[in-house]
Order: sequence, then C-alpha cells, then structure tokens
Amino acid sequence: DMGADVIKVEGPTFPDPVRTAGGSRTAPAINLSSYFNEYNRGKRSLTLDFKKKPGMQALKRLIKTADVFVENWSSGVADRNGLGYNDIRKLNPNIIYISMPGFGHQGSDASRVGFGPTIEQMGGLVALQGYENDAPHKSGISYGDPIAGATCAAAAVAALIHKALTGKGCYCLLPQRDGVTGLIGEYIIAEALGCRIPTKTGNKRSGYAPHEIYPCLPDLKPRPILSVFPNDDEDLETQTIDTVTDRWIAINCQSDKEWLSLTQVVGDSRLFDSAYSSVEGRLDNQKVIDDIISEWTVTKDSYDIANSLQNNGVTAAPVQTALLLLTDPHSVERENFVTVKHDAKGKHLTARPTWRLTRRPKLPKFSGPSFGQHNETILSELGYSQSEVDELEKSGATSRELIGNR
Repeated sequence: DMGADVIKVEGPTFPDPVRTAGGSRTAPAINLSSYFNEYNRGKRSLTLDFKKKPGMQALKRLIKTADVFVENWSSGVADRNGLGYNDIRKLNPNIIYISMPGFGHQGSDASRVGFGPTIEQMGGLVALQGYENDAPHKSGISYGDPIAGATCAAAAVAALIHKALTGKGCYCLLPQRDGVTGLIGEYIIAEALGCRIPTKTGNKRSGYAPHEIYPCLPDLKPRPILSVFPNDDEDLETQTIDTVTDRWIAINCQSDKEWLSLTQVVGDSRLFDSAYSSVEGRLDNQKVIDDIISEWTVTKDSYDIANSLQNNGVTAAPVQTALLLLTDPHSVERENFVTVKHDAKGKHLTARPTWRLTRRPKLPKFSGPSFGQHNETILSELGYSQSEVDELEKSGATSRELIGNR
C-alpha cells in the first residue's frame, strides 16, 4: 500500500499456513483465503526451497537486491539455515534486517513457536476481555498478527529513513509478543503502582452508566452492494447481501445531561425515577436500566435509534458488521471499498488503506498473490533465463503448485 515492492517467499512444500485458513491445501483453494489475501495485498509471490542448493542460490541473488529482509521464524531458525543477520550482511552489507520471533532471542520462552492467537494470549490482552466472573475472551481477530505486521512496517520505514540519512542499514529485533503487550501499557503501569483497575468489564466502563450494547429490530430487507470501484473500469456485478438479523446499538451516557436526554427520547416513565438521576444511582441499578432500554431498542432500527439519540446529544452508534459496512452510505460516499484484481478469483472487493495519498489515490490494485504467481517474473529480474527457471522447477527448488502434502 505504501509503494514498496514486497516479495513474499514461501516454500514449495510449505506455504504460509494462513493460505489454508478455513480451506483446503489444494489449488486453487490455497489462493482464496480471505485472511491471506487481506494481509498480503499487493505483494508478489516467489516460492523457493532454500534447503536445496539451487533454491538457496536464487534466494541469495534476491537478497543482494533487497533494501529490507524480514523473517518471522522462532529463535535460532534463521541462523541454523544460514540466513541470520551476519550471513545476510555478507551478501548485502547495508541491508535492513528485521527479525520477528514470537518471544525474542533471549529468555526462557525464546525457543517457543508463536502465532497470532498464542501471542495475543501471552501478551496479556485476552485477560482484559470478557465479562466479570467469566472466562477471558479472545478477540474476534487474532490481534497478534496485524499488530506485528503494522509494527514491522513502521520499523522498516524508520530504518529506511535512517539509511537514507546515514547510508547504513541496521538490525531490528521485533518480538511479536511485545507488540501486543504494548497495547495494554496503562494496565501494566497501574499494576506496577499498586493501583488495581477493573480488567474484564464486558461492555461496561468504570464511571459510566448506562454503557452497554442493546438488541435492535432485525433488518429484514436485502441490500444491494452500492460500492464505487475507482480502480477498475468495470464494476462488479450488482450483489445483494443476505438479510442481517443480528442488529445492535451501542449507547453510552457520559453525564447526567446525556442521561436526561436519553430518558426523553426513550419516553419510558420507569427511567424518570429520581434514583437514576446521578451516575452513582445508575451504576447501582445498571441491570434494571439496561432491561428497560432493551425493551425499547428491540422494536426499532439501529440506525434510526443512533440518529435520534445523536441528534439529542447522546453518544450512540449502530454496531456494524462487515456486510453492513459494504452498504453503509458514509462508507460508499467515501469510496472506502475498491475492487482489486485477483489471479484466481478475477476480482473482489477490499477495504482501502486508512490513509489517502494524493499521488497514489487509486491504491490498492491487486489482491494477495496466488502461490508462486510471480516466480518467472522475479527470477527473470534476477537474471535467470527461461531454461534456468525450468531447471529450478524440475529440481523442486521452485514451483507454482504445492509439492507434497505436508
């Protein structure tokens, strides 16, 4: 998305595991994982078996041309395979080398293998999620993965700026668990100071009441996808999303003034009780108040409720789903979703980057790459002739098809 030529190297016998998330290890299924395609959007794919001599030779050619080398093996794997920092520097003295083990290269957990869900658990984030007196809840996505990726991108940009100023590369250690722990810094400080603060609070928030998510009227009308596609001359065929029955509204009263406005909009006399006029009183009676509000919201549309409450100064918002976001008028007007080309699927919708660059207004253009999609192109750029590429394929050092069933 930022304009870099990012080449993802996978083994012909061992693809990125998220390629098969929710699917099969057979082609074309390994190319259709929504998870893989989101996090590898715009990258190029090269398959190399660096345990075979021709594969390692090709990888070393690639490394010599690179500005940044990123690996996320567990501690020790890169060095054992001749791809540690000191090895890479012999090929490219000014390389920026980013190492992303799950738990660093020192300490008792350094040798552990980690991925998104385990990183999220061990980083301390999951312990804060869920309801009081209930088990912790993991997030809907595994935060360890996107946080590590975003942190890596920021580190790479910082290192590239340093290199532009000094002419020197550098080594960057980025343990993935540390990225997750960085999200809960205020809780760590509180514990260190002996100031215990609530951890699992569900949808509640200390000092605010009501502060909850309430059920709303089901959406019974199909909605066409109205998105605009600035990256493609041809729109996707008009699609209709299925009926969304699970609709909710988030409501938060941050002051007595907001509470008064909420009671006037709801209009239920039970909420006029003087016991609820102060935040302390509302905190003591949250269950009763929540039940009354739920009786009101369940008969109404979440968007209508949000508009009515917001117009009266009450903090409220509909709980959006991915399907609802595709038809959300605000998202459509801002062209938040674009069509990208996909080698196996043809094209599909995806979300635009959160930033908009004036000189690159129509990114992204491509989805995640198919397995080995750019093998011939990249190897040709590295000086391989077609006959040499064919020999690499015959040796199993590269392949557009998954080799074996590992």
